[in-house]
Amino acid sequence: MSPWGWLLVIAAIVVAALHYTLSRRATATVQELQRELARLTQAEERLRSERDVALARMEALGAAVNEGLILLDSARRIVWWNAAAESFFSVPPGTVRGRALIEGLRDYDLHQVVVETLASAHPVTRQTSLGERIVRGRALVVGSLPNQGVVLALQDVTELQRLGRARRDLVANVSHDLRTPLTAIRLMVDTLRDGALHERKMAKRLLEQIATQVDGLAQLSQELLDLSQIESGKALFKLVPTLVVALVTPAVSGAAPQAERKGLRLVQTVPANLSVLADQEQVVKVLNNLLHNAIKFTPTGGEVRVHTYGMKVKGSDVEELEEHRFEPTWDDAGAPVVAPPLASYVTPMLSPTIDEGNWALFVVEDTGIGISAQDLPRIFERFYKADRARARTDVETSGTGLGLAIAKHIVEAHGGHIWARSTEGKGAIFLFTLPLPD
Repeated sequence: MSPWGWLLVIAAIVVAALHYTLSRRATATVQELQRELARLTQAEERLRSERDVALARMEALGAAVNEGLILLDSARRIVWWNAAAESFFSVPPGTVRGRALIEGLRDYDLHQVVVETLASAHPVTRQTSLGERIVRGRALVVGSLPNQGVVLALQDVTELQRLGRARRDLVANVSHDLRTPLTAIRLMVDTLRDGALHERKMAKRLLEQIATQVDGLAQLSQELLDLSQIESGKALFKLVPTLVVALVTPAVSGAAPQAERKGLRLVQTVPANLSVLADQEQVVKVLNNLLHNAIKFTPTGGEVRVHTYGMKVKGSDVEELEEHRFEPTWDDAGAPVVAPPLASYVTPMLSPTIDEGNWALFVVEDTGIGISAQDLPRIFERFYKADRARARTDVETSGTGLGLAIAKHIVEAHGGHIWARSTEGKGAIFLFTLPLPD
């Protein structure tokens, strides 16, 4: 073989060796790259799994607390918030994440809380109004630069504010209702000391007035105790099947002397076989209160009526139960006593809070001075007194303002509902429901 032939052979061998070496190196590089890619993929999956776990924990934490929680980055952009926080704002779901707080929620006070917190690195708390709700916002810095952020906690304190006002009103009203009779008693005692004690007629009248004021104080203290026990859940209600006539008759009999003194006609229409699930003593308290108010605000010559009906409620339909219909009768004077049709009290429709089922409807109606449209929505509030009552201080028209609040709690404790209708100058109608036995 010529030298040139050997050179070609050697060159071929060198090229083959070089190709083999490069192939081995490329294969090793590819394998190393594949191993590195697998490690990166595993790391990414691990990071994704850890992120998912962290998000799941955040979501669980957000769902477990009643407070609204908002997580912001250092640029005050919303990173995450829970359902409670979302409920504070009227924004479409999923539209605020990644947006600036002021842009997404449009609340200056909360934005300032976050700005002040980032500037001072100390927690900042501020109270603001969101619609009809009062919200306390507290911001806290989390993390450190460059990954610093802020957690903003939102607490609805509307009910706390309402309870605070209620407590203040309670103290003010009790003080007012105690001061008036105590002042009157003190004046009458001073009058007796100054010589009226020796004037028989004057002394008797003053002592009767003192007794009346003391009775009023006793009533106030008892009603406060009753209301406290009912609202705290300490009052025990024993619900048993009870004839409605056993509830209405004692209340009407107890109110009869008061009605007779004012010259009022007292009428009741109660089906003899209608029964309800009730605590007799508590329901009689409700009827006593409603009858007392009806008589108190009905002028001489008027009429107070008590009607009861058995009814079936299904959706928007109300049907009187025929087996519990009142049979017409006559009163002591020979006048006919007929129950008005149920439709006259359920049109317009009953309160929407009444569930479907069988109920007894109690109606206490008078021909008195009525209740103004302004006062009507508030008459079941504790200590609320319409101007007609506050403007008078005589025994016949004064009151504690607790009776209707107690009546409301008692009826609702039975699973029923109580409400009122009235046109000023044309009397008032109080209605409440109690469940029929199964």
